[in-house]
Amino acid sequence: MADVSIIHPYLRTRENFSLPKNALCVGITGGMGSGKSTVTQLFKQIGWAVIDLDKMAQELTEQGGAAIKPLAQAFGESVITQDGALNRVAMREMVFNDKQAKQTLESILHPMIHDAAAAQAHRFAQTHRKIIFDIPLLAESEQWQKALDWIVVIDCPREIQIERIRQRNPNLPFPTIEAILNQQASREARRAIADAVIDNSPQNTVENRNKHLHLYTQINIIINKLQHYQEERL
Repeated sequence: MADVSIIHPYLRTRENFSLPKNALCVGITGGMGSGKSTVTQLFKQIGWAVIDLDKMAQELTEQGGAAIKPLAQAFGESVITQDGALNRVAMREMVFNDKQAKQTLESILHPMIHDAAAAQAHRFAQTHRKIIFDIPLLAESEQWQKALDWIVVIDCPREIQIERIRQRNPNLPFPTIEAILNQQASREARRAIADAVIDNSPQNTVENRNKHLHLYTQINIIINKLQHYQEERL
């Protein structure tokens, strides 16, 4: 049984025109440990171009990255490592304890990430007509919601998220995991922006092959729906 839920059976009307008009632009989001990256990679295997906003954030904050100078000016040299990259541990601790610091960080990084992603999308659109945007904070970003043609949310219960995070990061303390999840949008907030929801619950992850087959089934349903919606728009 396929557990994909189609919430809105039509494409969105874009209100932000930063992305290429000649490509279908679909956003994927989900909480940490939801399986979002797995779904994104399955889309990539099928032939979609993928833009990973987390990866872009890492590039902007590594040594020589465009965000290093404004981050140092805003937060001081304590958030920059000796080799000139962002000290992620120091930055994470700072934003967990200070809402204003979090807002400042986002005001610096988010416009840079959006511009870099839009530029890459226009490059991809020269050879690809279908682009996936892997956006962890999509529920928090009205700008991205208005730019995309469709939004897919990867969903699973919070306790499963925690279990998967601990499996991937055995040295990460439980309170830190809780703090990270509490900083993210709730399941309800993510589902509220969804045009489709892919279920990635535990009953589908007992055996790896079955998990991927199940996800492929849900993805193929979405792809067929999107093709139909595109034809209706034309």
